[in-house]
Amino acid sequence: PLYLAPEVFAGEPRTPVSDIYSAGVLLFYLATGAFPVDGQSANEVKLKHERRTPPRLLRDVRADLPEAFIRVVERATAARPADRYRTAGELEAALSQALRQE
Repeated sequence: PLYLAPEVFAGEPRTPVSDIYSAGVLLFYLATGAFPVDGQSANEVKLKHERRTPPRLLRDVRADLPEAFIRVVERATAARPADRYRTAGELEAALSQALRQE
């Protein structure tokens, strides 16, 4: 449940954009050992999404990371699907560009 996009909790079908959210959560976890939205149960995570509890921002947890990488992860984990990358290819290209900027 920690990797599920907010819209999936709301009962909407899974889409490539919800998968982008999951990939962003994985990147967040790999960089921090924590999750942007956490909880002790699936229901608690769902409630946080429903209440629009602000997620942890990567920049608040790991400000030492390159700004370009932070922007990629924060866009991938945006609460609104329209604010995320549209495809895995877009996410990959953004990550590649962020790595070149270091």
